Amino acid sequence: MLTMLRHLLVAILTGIASAASAARFVAAGFLVLFLVSDAARAASEFGTREEAVAMVRRVQEMFKKLGPEGTFQAIKRKAPGTVERDL
Repeated sequence: MLTMLRHLLVAILTGIASAASAARFVAAGFLVLFLVSDAARAASEFGTREEAVAMVRRVQEMFKKLGPEGTFQAIKRKAPGTVERDL
């Protein structure tokens, strides 16, 4: 993105680009930025297999320490380590 803005600045300062082509370039840059940020947000919305396995292990340790009733209560109140995104 920085490279694209740098090219736009050079084009505008040197008078190579017309106002219309500069505007299209800026619009394309914002579109790319939007698509990249949306893809990153979507990817972080779901947990990975490794995160799910780690969560199961944390809950297993909790079960050993607190027993079944304590673990169930912790899960019901969404204690840290028991709920993460879609897991």
